[in-house]
Amino acid sequence: MQIFADLSIITSIVYFTGGYDSIFSILYFIPLILSTIILDIKGGFLTVILISILYTLILVIHFFGYIPFKISENLSPQEVFYKAYIYNFSFYIVFLLTSYLAKRARREKERADRKEEELKFKEKAAFIGEITSGLAHEIKNSLSAILGSIETFKKINDDTKRKKLMSIIEEELEKMKNTLDIFKRYAELRSPLFEEVNPEIIIKAQIEKMGEDGKNIKLNVKGRSSDYKLDPELFLLLFKNLLKNAFEAQDGKKEAEVNLIFNRNNFVLEICDKGKGIPSEIIDKIWNPFFTTKKDGLGMGLALVKRIAESHFAKIDVYSEINKGTKFKITFPKI
Repeated sequence: MQIFADLSIITSIVYFTGGYDSIFSILYFIPLILSTIILDIKGGFLTVILISILYTLILVIHFFGYIPFKISENLSPQEVFYKAYIYNFSFYIVFLLTSYLAKRARREKERADRKEEELKFKEKAAFIGEITSGLAHEIKNSLSAILGSIETFKKINDDTKRKKLMSIIEEELEKMKNTLDIFKRYAELRSPLFEEVNPEIIIKAQIEKMGEDGKNIKLNVKGRSSDYKLDPELFLLLFKNLLKNAFEAQDGKKEAEVNLIFNRNNFVLEICDKGKGIPSEIIDKIWNPFFTTKKDGLGMGLALVKRIAESHFAKIDVYSEINKGTKFKITFPKI
């Protein structure tokens, strides 16, 4: 409908500005090009036919003298024919060129989309493979310890040693259970249920709940504290995992600096520790599931942090210096 309206307006302009002599005949090319690009080849073909009919009709009307304003008088049939031929030929040439370029552009876009989809698929496949490999590695370690203990258990008769072996088996089974529970929690992490909450209240409540473990956590609040759209449960899980990571970086020392900075369009959560720091060569890997440098770690805490932050459209930055400490900075936008 828009194309018909545009052609009606252009035809009226050409009619009232001299018909055969109108300089506005060139305006027909605009809807022709747009219709070929937007409506595909069929739409462009119908448009060029309609333009050809309308423009030829204008020339015929001018030839018979029914134009309100005209410069050329007493036009011969040959002049009208040549004008119609030249313009109509130009309309069809522009249509063919535009349809060719539009088709080529669509193919390029489809090819680019396919490449992007293939890249995303490969990234997902690599990610799933990495997670599966990490999970298999953790379970294999526990199973090896259990099987080794069972084999030893069969060969000895000493009750004390047998009790010790049973204790090892129970520990490894518990470790397997925890590994699977954490993996399940990561895999089934729900989408956030946003509500207006104040992150300062959530953080203060958690620090108070920690009792003695929270006494050496220094909380600094800058800016005007206000409500933001967050999922309280997921935000708390993110905060607890970052705190746990800070404690573990300091060999279990329950100390950390928490900065909460409120800006006009976002708020920033910073967790700072004075631990060993993160080597630059592995700083990009710390978000990968099951990646850990800790002896008893599973490497799922920061992976959960990343997923929760991404679900809140937050940006994560990490600043670390060896033997000086690390700062995790997460910027939550207003949504």
